[in-house]
Amino acid sequence: MEAEKAFDSEDYELAFALYQKSADLGNASSMNTLGMMYSAGYVQPVDNFKSLEWHMKAFEKDGSSSLCINIGITYRNMGEIAKCKEWFLKAFEKGDGHAALDLAKLYMVSEKEIETVRYYLNQAINSKWVSEFAVEEATALLASLDE
Repeated sequence: MEAEKAFDSEDYELAFALYQKSADLGNASSMNTLGMMYSAGYVQPVDNFKSLEWHMKAFEKDGSSSLCINIGITYRNMGEIAKCKEWFLKAFEKGDGHAALDLAKLYMVSEKEIETVRYYLNQAINSKWVSEFAVEEATALLASLDE
């Protein structure tokens, strides 16, 4: 895809324009990428509202757990932790181990939630849908709880 090539070569203005054109035609992947570009500040300053708008449009088309996580992260960046948790839970319910890790991290702010943290970390470790890096992180966090 031409937009990916432009992005990979760090021509973010061209990539943004190409992803925008594709998103306007209904491509969910392009919508998601626009959301990421807005949240990371490519081309223009960070705009979490635009990021959320594009991630939501992509979710309406696709409904994937990775989009749930992206929406959750955007809400977290906006300081809306309850909405963040809601979207991480949606991804977790779809079987996403990364969502379990993100939920564990949300609960780590309170000593009263240690068992909830353990639950989500174990879910992340045992998930079929999780990266090796996330398993390593969850394992290390779980071990740190026992120190």
